[in-house]
Amino acid sequence: MSPRVQVYVIAALLALIGAGLTAYKHFELGFPLLPGEYRTVWTIEAKVGFDAEGGPVKAALTLPREQRNMEILGETFSSSGFGFYIARENDEYRAIWTRRSAEGAQSLFYQLDVYQTPGAALEQPLNLSTEVQKPFLGAREQEAVRLAINSLVQQARERSSDVESFTTQLLFELNDDGNQDRNLVFRHYADSSLVDVALLMLATADIPAHRIRGLYLEDDRRRLTPEDLLEVYDGRRWIVFEPNSGMPGVPENFLFGSVAARACWTWRVGVTLK
Repeated sequence: MSPRVQVYVIAALLALIGAGLTAYKHFELGFPLLPGEYRTVWTIEAKVGFDAEGGPVKAALTLPREQRNMEILGETFSSSGFGFYIARENDEYRAIWTRRSAEGAQSLFYQLDVYQTPGAALEQPLNLSTEVQKPFLGAREQEAVRLAINSLVQQARERSSDVESFTTQLLFELNDDGNQDRNLVFRHYADSSLVDVALLMLATADIPAHRIRGLYLEDDRRRLTPEDLLEVYDGRRWIVFEPNSGMPGVPENFLFGSVAARACWTWRVGVTLK
């Protein structure tokens, strides 16, 4: 093979590789292809802060869950002086920092870049426990609360046809401050959130459910507070609900943390990829 033919072959191979990468980024990752198109890329940073007392240290951060409508472009971990690894527990991944000895204030950082995938399905298949633990409400002084809970569950059941519509009707009731049964329940569980009470009611109805903690991605915001959604199992799939509206589906620009994430998330910057 002559040198000129070799150059042509190499150039053709490089062109094919480039075309393949371009097609992959456009069709699989949703990257813009034509002039004027763009996708918003969010940069999020979580900080793990604690005071060490001079002994061994093991710190853990639950990482964002896989999400069909969000694509993670890259992750960065800062762990100067610490050992680091990622462990999988059940259906979650956790970043683990370790050190033989540390003292004083410590800060560890996790940063990721994500963007929303247009047109992706919002339901995510999960391998989570569907066990239901019913609340104990048998005490004599809790009789009124038990009756109020059962009344709310029964009303939601009568106005629904399946688990999805039942959950929506139940959330409607829990957001109706004119409902006397609802007010009695919230007075009894004064220190509980809307999602806490909804989980209790769903357990009473033998419906598996858990909370999802995550972030609403917003432009030019710092120190965002994690917020909770509700995820309910209908016998075939897990369905996400926004607790204040009662509507099923993942809200726009919501990034899943996990079912138990407790990180202090800090907004840094939002940019556009052109």
